[in-house]
Amino acid sequence: MTIAVSGFAFMGALLVIAAAAAKVFRPGNTTNALRAGGIPLGKAAVRIGAIIEGAIGIGSLVGGRLPIEMLAISYAGFALFVAWALFKGSPLSSCGCFGEADSPPSITHVVVNLFFFGSAAWAASLPEKGNLVESAIHQSWWGVPYFAEVAVGTLLAYSVMVELPRIRGVLRMAK
Repeated sequence: MTIAVSGFAFMGALLVIAAAAAKVFRPGNTTNALRAGGIPLGKAAVRIGAIIEGAIGIGSLVGGRLPIEMLAISYAGFALFVAWALFKGSPLSSCGCFGEADSPPSITHVVVNLFFFGSAAWAASLPEKGNLVESAIHQSWWGVPYFAEVAVGTLLAYSVMVELPRIRGVLRMAK
């Protein structure tokens, strides 16, 4: 698997794992976001979905093509939900992505989700067999620089999805 494609797919998998963990422990905001978007699910269903989401993320790291395909489908679904909610004008105060209360959905969410959809779909389409972890450890220095790059990229993606909309909201209120 080419290193650039696997790196972006790796970041997407880590982001999904982090979001899933947050929703398992704090499902309320995701439940509220889904209900505001017209999907009436309770906290138990959100937790079950989060466990499945986390399994897809973990599977994408170690399990080969099928979990990466499922990761791509997940990101497409996330992008569609947020885009639909924005288009419809649903009163979402939170996208529910990370179980956070102050993470308003934005076009930025849609763009990041589409980026990770494309990365995962591209990674799944490559003819090489293996998984994301295998592709990393075959790099120089056993993948340490690669893992550092993936960690920083994942943090940046999280910041763009969660912190940037918060900053925009504060700036709007300050006007």
